[in-house]
Amino acid sequence: MRQLAYLGVAALSAVALLTSCSSDNNNSSGGSVGGATSTGGKSSTSTSTKPTGGASSTSSTKTSTGTTATGGVTGAGGVTSSSAGGASAAGGASAAGGASAAGGSATGGATSLPPVTGGLDITGKYYEDGEYKGVIWTTQDPGRTDIPGSSIVLTGTNELCVQGLAAQVPLNLNPKNTSDYDYSDYWGVEIGWNLNQTAGVDGGDAGSQDAADFSNVTSVTINTEGSEGLALRVQLEVKEGDAGTSTYYCAALASSPALQPVTVNLTTLKTNCWTGGTPQNAYDPLTMKPVSLGIEVTTASSKAYPFAFCVTELKLNTDQ
Repeated sequence: MRQLAYLGVAALSAVALLTSCSSDNNNSSGGSVGGATSTGGKSSTSTSTKPTGGASSTSSTKTSTGTTATGGVTGAGGVTSSSAGGASAAGGASAAGGASAAGGSATGGATSLPPVTGGLDITGKYYEDGEYKGVIWTTQDPGRTDIPGSSIVLTGTNELCVQGLAAQVPLNLNPKNTSDYDYSDYWGVEIGWNLNQTAGVDGGDAGSQDAADFSNVTSVTINTEGSEGLALRVQLEVKEGDAGTSTYYCAALASSPALQPVTVNLTTLKTNCWTGGTPQNAYDPLTMKPVSLGIEVTTASSKAYPFAFCVTELKLNTDQ
């Protein structure tokens, strides 16, 4: 595993499994970070338009470009982990933009982090794992006109590394109480991977986003190296037709001092996996054919989280 180059940042670490979504989670594209609680979030079904690997458009949530990741230590609920190596700091620096907000008022920009290197090879933003292949894309929450939302960018076109900010979640406009946070507009960011997309112009952007046969896939293993203290989520997107309605099946992950890959059993994924979300329907690998897999950095009402990390392992495990 390649070393990360990470200037001016303290020791790097990756991510550990949450046995359930944190109480500070946002919608189906969020997780827990910090201490605040929420049961809000986006609907588990939404209209999506990612036929060529672009960002999805959802009801009051994903409307732009974003990212996510995973990692962690041994957990329960169908998720296991195994040890992996550490990382060392080095290399150059660049800004990760975005502003945060608390309680409905802006609190200024987040601290910039230098970019990192050492991620998976995604030449032309196109990634392959056996028969599963497609474009890597990013999406982010929309935020509001009064307070900026989250941000994420791929730091290059040939390796799976990202940089950005999970914005602090403000109160809703005209809040009902002091815990009425706007997780619909501030759910975080996501890195997405189309699972069945023929390579075309510019690394596959010309291909359609087709459903993948996951009947033999039992689990997904993901590892990240970079920023610590992030709340993360992994999810599968299932939809009818290339421009149909999407349903998201997810599971929460959490940060850890150790750098370790995490393997998530697909039968543990469910809709509305964040705390309080309903209904929580289970993903069925035998009948459901996903179009994309996402790794998400989620938001919190307690603070903003700048991040810079690389996905160093992304593997679909089968029963064969």
